[in-house]
Amino acid sequence: MIESHDSDKAAFEVGKGRRTVMVRSSNATTLGEVVNDRARGRSHESEITVYKAMGIAMEDMVAANLAYRSTQRSIGGASIDL
Repeated sequence: MIESHDSDKAAFEVGKGRRTVMVRSSNATTLGEVVNDRARGRSHESEITVYKAMGIAMEDMVAANLAYRSTQRSIGGASIDL
């Protein structure tokens, strides 16, 4: 999953060294499309979700909050005080 207003420009590398993978717009979707039910997210636990932060703090916080809530609902994630 990628977040970009222009998904054609959203290719990027993920990982380091031998495990580097190139993510292209043809096999990715935007976060907005998933949140608005216009595209599917992961359909199986073996699939990997990649979030490429674009440096916009509010978007990063919203994405982190969505991931946290989803995890709490699905596996009863534990809360910790930081």
